[in-house]
Amino acid sequence: MNVEDIERLAQKAAEHRLMIAGESLYDDGPSDELDAPYCGCDTCIVREVITAAWPHLYDLAHHPDTEPPV
Repeated sequence: MNVEDIERLAQKAAEHRLMIAGESLYDDGPSDELDAPYCGCDTCIVREVITAAWPHLYDLAHHPDTEPPV
């Protein structure tokens, strides 16, 4: 898998998690797919994006084609 594929997976995972999080605001209870209760504040958004994308970001950081930060 190349770097661009991993980046796309991270993006899709984060988008999917935010879709679930947004829907949870209108459901009867919290979603089992979320990391914690979600109210839509910036903290909740950042938490959910990071936790959803983290496995892919980890893979990206360890990919041989990834350049170290400047």
